[in-house]
Amino acid sequence: MEDMETQAIETTIVTTEQQTSAMPEPVHEVTQVARPVPQDYQHKKSGKTLEDGRTQVEARGRTWIIEPDALDDVELYELLDKFGEQGQGAMVPKALRGFLGEKQKQEAYEIIRNKKTGRISFNAVGEFLEELLNEINPN
Repeated sequence: MEDMETQAIETTIVTTEQQTSAMPEPVHEVTQVARPVPQDYQHKKSGKTLEDGRTQVEARGRTWIIEPDALDDVELYELLDKFGEQGQGAMVPKALRGFLGEKQKQEAYEIIRNKKTGRISFNAVGEFLEELLNEINPN
């Protein structure tokens, strides 16, 4: 049986009648049925740690390298924390640069760039950063 913390327990009450010569009384039995919690909704992490400590992830059909100090930078995570605040949109490019470095950030922009207009959509950059973060740590 799997660990009880990862299972949902359904309790079913079954009523049966006892066969006696006297008046029949219902007997209640409690049966526990374990159901595993579905795991297929979880995103599979593609990130792997390289020998030199850098993290390699796959996003948008390409491999990206994240420096180990970027994953341990509290100011970078503070930038991520401000994403939802009004007027803090400028944090997205800074956070992307923080994770990827300037060279890879520019490469990401070229992948994200709208071929028709030549523009780089702010929403597309935010979506890419979210995708990248999910590959680093899906939880």
